[in-house]
Amino acid sequence: MLTFRIAITAAVMTFVTALTACLIFSQLATFHEAARAAASAAMDGASASTLRSLEAEVSELSTLVRVMSSNPSLADSEDRSENDDAIVLLKAALDELPQADSLYVGYDNGCWRQVRRLDVLAPAVRAKLKAPTGAGWDVNLARPTSGGTLPMQRTFEDEQGRKIDQLDIPNYGYDALERLWYRDTANAERALVRRPTPRLASARR
Repeated sequence: MLTFRIAITAAVMTFVTALTACLIFSQLATFHEAARAAASAAMDGASASTLRSLEAEVSELSTLVRVMSSNPSLADSEDRSENDDAIVLLKAALDELPQADSLYVGYDNGCWRQVRRLDVLAPAVRAKLKAPTGAGWDVNLARPTSGGTLPMQRTFEDEQGRKIDQLDIPNYGYDALERLWYRDTANAERALVRRPTPRLASARR
């Protein structure tokens, strides 16, 4: 009789243990499924939020480009300098666009100008540009010559726009007329937003 009771007790305990294990595994599976669903929902929410943010930034950039393109100070002129009205306008635009570090303007005669913020660049990039200490702006002006070269004047300014240093590069080689962003916009005759295109290492300056 004692052996029978022990056997029954052991069987019941085994059953209870198995049932408990099943319940635990079931709860774990439910928890993991809920965790996956929550993680998926969180990722979907984060993706949607990021997409909305990017769409808002693109819209802001597009609006700014449309406004700037109608500004007469950006009209092409042979009389340009590092502190003319166009440069002032580009600096003001960059102040309104913390997500951008530079703005280009290209012209159909091959000239182009660029304003670049230096305070957001990594030290290695600043060193590559040969930016002196205290420089907050990099203003680039390029004018093609009749001989086919494209010299560029690079002016470094402090945050207040005072000139600190200048580099004269005999043939910079960046031809805006050959760039897709210029050609696509010229062909469309309206403001465009293009996908970013990777730059070749040999083309970086």
